[in-house]
Amino acid sequence: DLANPEESSLGAFASHAATWAKQCLAFRNSKTWSPTRPCCPANFFLRLANGSPSPPPPDAPACVLRLTGHGLRCLQRFHEKQGLHSMTFQSQAEASQTPRDMSPQEPPIDSDLSMQDYKVLGLDCMKMWPWMRDLPTSVWAGHGWAFDENGLRRLSSSGGSHAMQGVEVFESVGVASEEVKLSDEKIRETPIAVAAAECPLPFAEGQKPAGFRRINVAKQSGVPNVVWGDTMQAWCVQFYERDAKGQKTRRTSRRFSLKHFMGPGVSEAQANTAALESAKAFRAELVEKGILSEPKPRDPKFTSEVPGVKWRKNRQKWHVEITPKGGKKKIHGGLFTEKAAAEAKALEIVEKAGLQRQVKPVANLSELPVFQPKVPYPGVTWEQKSQQWHAQCRVAGANRHFTVKPKDHSEAELERSFQVAVAWRRKQEKENQKEKEKEINAVKSKVKPGRKQRK
Repeated sequence: DLANPEESSLGAFASHAATWAKQCLAFRNSKTWSPTRPCCPANFFLRLANGSPSPPPPDAPACVLRLTGHGLRCLQRFHEKQGLHSMTFQSQAEASQTPRDMSPQEPPIDSDLSMQDYKVLGLDCMKMWPWMRDLPTSVWAGHGWAFDENGLRRLSSSGGSHAMQGVEVFESVGVASEEVKLSDEKIRETPIAVAAAECPLPFAEGQKPAGFRRINVAKQSGVPNVVWGDTMQAWCVQFYERDAKGQKTRRTSRRFSLKHFMGPGVSEAQANTAALESAKAFRAELVEKGILSEPKPRDPKFTSEVPGVKWRKNRQKWHVEITPKGGKKKIHGGLFTEKAAAEAKALEIVEKAGLQRQVKPVANLSELPVFQPKVPYPGVTWEQKSQQWHAQCRVAGANRHFTVKPKDHSEAELERSFQVAVAWRRKQEKENQKEKEKEINAVKSKVKPGRKQRK
């Protein structure tokens, strides 16, 4: 989902992320958080369920370290697309109306705010992030407002006076009064708030949302430890390897791909059956070795296929208990004499709480489309199983891989994702060429002058 690899600045983002982490902790100790004065840009991507940013807990890590992987990628995309100057408290309408020249001029006046309000907002809310005060003047100049005896002035890179006023604005430690704080509506109109709103809500410290259910694949084996790998088009037997003492060491799996069972006159359904039987036979071997155990026998009379419905032997009744993921308390539905009544109650609770299971349909390999680029490029191919472009290149004796999954199968999106993979491949080729030149220069430098190198 990232932009062109040649145009992205991963190193710059990593550097800024480290700076934000330090500034976030320092800002908490010296200044007071408010919606218009957050500790760092990452704070917007840790917003609450209502979409507003929230103050970080006192003992929590820096906001950028609390982001999930998807939230961090959203922040990175915004950083690469908009740049540092867009992480200000200007709304999209204000940003489009604001001139881009660096000369001092009158700011756009908001009808809802007086000049005194602008003074407080300019001095106390800074109109800029606290970490920007440590950046070069050329970065933040022209993107903020400073208050002086002549009123509000735009920060300019020309003239030291305006730059010095900007420093004074950045070093302010005051807090804007409640009556002049930007409203929630204005905060949501800022470019960074809009970008954060487009990103799915992250969850603190990597926790999954309440009510989260793992997406189930429609293709099931009915045997424990035997699962279907959709991207691999194979049945997988999952188990733990054990050492000499019988202790678990690491989780591993054995794949039984359908392509190994397909051949002339063999249909995909027959290959699927053969692969599944081979996976079950391999699991039986693991049971004989003591690595896996046989599943406990279950009496169909006292077993329900509806999640959350269990038979309580001590009470001789069916017990309904739904366990949402993400740390929420269990939902108790009560005890029932009839199995049908218990299952109906469980389904009712699941529907009201929005905990329905998601089932991912499985397409046959023959049904998956195959795409060919208009102009092929060496090292970039289409993977039918995973439905994505796969680029690979050998650099400095090691193979490197890169995959790009198109958002849809439209012609424009397929071409765009293909060009991203090609750009990555070209970048690796340039790096490989530089490595070869280094090796040649190193060999030449070892040859002493006046002596010929042996062939």
